[in-house]
Amino acid sequence: MSQKVLKPIVKMTYTLDSPYPSITWPSVSPQDQATILDQLCCLLSPIGEYRSKFVKTSKGKRDKKKRKLEDQKNLEIMNVSLHPRNISELHGIIPPVPLISSFVTIGFNSTERALEAASRTSLSANTSGGYADKTTSILSKPLVAVLVDRSDQPPILYSHLPLLISAVSYRLEPGLAVRLVALPNGSSTRLSKALHVPRASIIGIRVDAPGSNALMKLVKERIGPVETSWFRSGHIERYLPVEIKVTKRNLLKQLGKSSITTRKPQRSIEENII
Repeated sequence: MSQKVLKPIVKMTYTLDSPYPSITWPSVSPQDQATILDQLCCLLSPIGEYRSKFVKTSKGKRDKKKRKLEDQKNLEIMNVSLHPRNISELHGIIPPVPLISSFVTIGFNSTERALEAASRTSLSANTSGGYADKTTSILSKPLVAVLVDRSDQPPILYSHLPLLISAVSYRLEPGLAVRLVALPNGSSTRLSKALHVPRASIIGIRVDAPGSNALMKLVKERIGPVETSWFRSGHIERYLPVEIKVTKRNLLKQLGKSSITTRKPQRSIEENII
């Protein structure tokens, strides 16, 4: 039986890279992470209690249509019209949503929209350390902290957050800068349970959120703003050439057959050229 002959080959991969220095996440100790997570779950628990008691889990359009027909049938028996007020009376009086609900953003989409809206206003803000317009409904309560569990989601969902938060905090005083907090691995399980939702990995907290004083005091004391010196020093206003990232991978090619067999790369070498 002849032995297989393997020949080393080098594969080059070219990708576009940013010419600016990479932005790192603010450091936080494991003890502070655990304390922040405990206080965050306590802050969000009223939302979860409300959802568990008064919000029915969606089971699809068929279930919604079935419940609507049942409500219509019951109201016809009671000889009243199909009005939202009558439907609420049929199911009992539902209390208002907890106040904290309007001061937090849950999930990627709502947090992303809030940050993008704040960044547009921050770039056009004056240099007095505040927002240019505090009368709009969204920017009257800007985000002051974004807390992320990075362990159970792909990097594409959170890798841009440091740069986006830097744009939000642009021309603001360091004390008003939005804090980016990395939560412990597996925090999404506790957050989902506290909120009574299937999944929650990104939470945003708005300014003056009720019951958040202790949490925000701890966050601002232990976690500093996102460091982006090149963003504030004017580098963003001058042209930088395109940077190409070259990745070299050593592979093994089997000789003597028409097909090529590759194995896992023995080592990976990365170098940047301009």
